[in-house]
Amino acid sequence: ELTRIIMIIFLAKFFDIVRRQINKASIILLALILMVLPISLIFIQPDLSVSIVLLATFLCMFYMAGLSYKIILPTLAIGIPSFIAFFWYVQQDYQVILTPYQRDRILAMLHPEMFPQLAYQQVNAAKCIRAGGVSGKLLA
Repeated sequence: ELTRIIMIIFLAKFFDIVRRQINKASIILLALILMVLPISLIFIQPDLSVSIVLLATFLCMFYMAGLSYKIILPTLAIGIPSFIAFFWYVQQDYQVILTPYQRDRILAMLHPEMFPQLAYQQVNAAKCIRAGGVSGKLLA
């Protein structure tokens, strides 16, 4: 939990210092190197969800720091198919990247009906949203 707060403060200061050079390859590489260590350590624990949140926070802060669309668009063009390929790979029995628990959590997100115990909150949240609609039951 503390890592998230420290990372946000650190990145805010880092991006403030390099704001005029944010689109240089050396600055982008330095930022990536600085964030790989904490994200990797948390991933190894294994706490996949926090790793994903930290990565998303890092990417959002990079965007808000003024990263050029000339860098963002090619990254998305590579990143989205890679993300899809990763989700496909995780569903294979021979995958070795994730622990069985992490794999089951991802599969429960993709197929909640197959993993009722792991997807309990997800299924109940969907039921509540369906029952209450956009405005909820209290205001209706």
